[in-house]
Amino acid sequence: MSWPAKTALLCVFVVSNLGILWWRNARQEPEIRGVGPFVAVLGAAQAESVIAWRNAPSIPLDHQAISGFVERMKWKNCSPLSQKAITLTQNELSPVEQESLCHTLTSLLEAYSHSEPAKLYEFMTSIGEELPQSSIDTLRQLLTSSNNSVSSEDVATLSPRELWMTIAQRIHYNAHWQALVSDSACVTLWHTPQLAGDPFADVPLGELMSKEFRNETRFHHLFSWPGASLQNRIVADVRFVAKHDSQFMSEPSAYHVRLVLDPQTSFWHPVEMVHVPTVSGNSPPLLF
Repeated sequence: MSWPAKTALLCVFVVSNLGILWWRNARQEPEIRGVGPFVAVLGAAQAESVIAWRNAPSIPLDHQAISGFVERMKWKNCSPLSQKAITLTQNELSPVEQESLCHTLTSLLEAYSHSEPAKLYEFMTSIGEELPQSSIDTLRQLLTSSNNSVSSEDVATLSPRELWMTIAQRIHYNAHWQALVSDSACVTLWHTPQLAGDPFADVPLGELMSKEFRNETRFHHLFSWPGASLQNRIVADVRFVAKHDSQFMSEPSAYHVRLVLDPQTSFWHPVEMVHVPTVSGNSPPLLF
């Protein structure tokens, strides 16, 4: 190869490498101290929220602390709703209904705090909920399709509770919570219409925060209760922030839980849950 040809080849090689370096630098994700790259690439506003949550006092995951956390819950419209939604105030709930909501939320937070699937199952059944046949069929299909060593005959013999526990074991069920963020709990009360159809279609749970962080995980509720109805019901949309363990990059992030009041029993039944990941961009393996 002649010298001019070698020179031309070297120039092409150098230019190519410079182009690669420029491309890598151009794509480099921003770094903001105290947050992960997922949040940093979104912007300063999101980073400020995460840093504030991370620096806020932590509420330990024991009964007394969780009860106090719920008692300090803000009763205001913390999540703006559609203009079609009829919002309510705390005073429009009876003292029994208010106390029942606090009890339900405390029990739900405790169930996830233990990261034991039996706790969640026991909580759901304590408020009169059970796994309907549709959920049982879905869980059986998941169990047999995810592990060929489990026959459909063996799965068919499992009780609803045994089926729940087996699925939880397979997905490595764990909330990965370390603490709750102090004073992060608030509730928005509203009333569903009497009309038939999906009463939640115009009121997406956790919509504002999901848009802010451009991320969400929606958990499908597997339980139901006798005579369950979503029409003409009082709804409580609760938001709180949890601090996660190192497996989720010590991430503080928000959860949204939607509960519907059964006027016959004054029990509040969870029907939807949304997690909005921040630092890690991922959600824990949970059942709901």
